[in-house]
Amino acid sequence: MIELIFSVCLITEPNKCKDIHQQIAESNITPQQCVHHGQIEMSKWTETHPDWKVIKWGCERPSKNI
Repeated sequence: MIELIFSVCLITEPNKCKDIHQQIAESNITPQQCVHHGQIEMSKWTETHPDWKVIKWGCERPSKNI
């Protein structure tokens, strides 16, 4: 499992930011597939959250400490 993490900031308040974590449940997904899938998921997220702007993003394995 890989987790898509992207940082977003409010367009009207650029100092108000947060991280969004979305797990990609496909068991054998590669980092390259996550990059492709991540772009699609972020696009969907931004369509439903027009006041926010993605400033950075990436894919990583979820921490086992959660």
